[in-house]
Amino acid sequence: MRLFTGLFVLLTLLICPGIADATLVQIDFNDLATGDLAGQQGSTGFVAEDWAGSTNADVVAGDLAAPVSTNFALTQSGTSQSLQGASADFADAAVQRNLATALNGTVWFSFLVKPSDVARSGFELDPGTGTATGGVRVITIGNKLYVHNGSTGSTASNATLSTTEASLIVGNVEINTSGNDVFSFWINPDVTDLGTPTFQVADRNFDTLNDGIQRLGLESYRSGGTAGNEGIVDLVTLSDGPNAYGDVTGVVPEPASFVLLLVGMASWFVWRRRR
Repeated sequence: MRLFTGLFVLLTLLICPGIADATLVQIDFNDLATGDLAGQQGSTGFVAEDWAGSTNADVVAGDLAAPVSTNFALTQSGTSQSLQGASADFADAAVQRNLATALNGTVWFSFLVKPSDVARSGFELDPGTGTATGGVRVITIGNKLYVHNGSTGSTASNATLSTTEASLIVGNVEINTSGNDVFSFWINPDVTDLGTPTFQVADRNFDTLNDGIQRLGLESYRSGGTAGNEGIVDLVTLSDGPNAYGDVTGVVPEPASFVLLLVGMASWFVWRRRR
């Protein structure tokens, strides 16, 4: 009976991919109108409400593409668009939206970014409401990648990002409700052979994540200076599902790994049903 039940669950997941994608969150901006992101919806994995906050973050023409060497396999369809700030107003910088389902445990993420020398570009996990930045910020500041929140400060990678070409950022956060959340990041990795993280943040308690990731924020702005050279953000994807890494990179498991994945998917499905 247990074997039959397990097979039934696996077949259900394979036949109904929407179940496996229940914890997928993604925005590529290609289903939106150009102009203010605030006031629009679209995207995957969000509550049916508008993006709210800053009118500085604009949907603009053009997709970003990961370096070919990364073997990044997620694709974009629709109108080629991305996100870019429209002014140098620090106080009016971020937009946020609630997720349909909170992300918990180990959450994988990826995004494409083309930084600018003096700009902030990236996303926020569990930000507050309004136009100000907040929550746990995963952002580029100039040509460096930072993890930041107000109570614990910033940690930056030693790696230098290009300001003339797009970079792929892949990472995960292991959410530990008792503290010591762990962030790991890879900058322009070969996603088929990930290797050692570019850098990690393993000595912090990002307490805003204790109840899971319930909101996502996006930011692109300059801290002073002349508007018109803000960083660009595109294809932001997060997942805590049974194939979360594949969800955020497009990597298909090898046949041997696929069997283990199916077992994991079944366990995940049962866990979700018991919650």
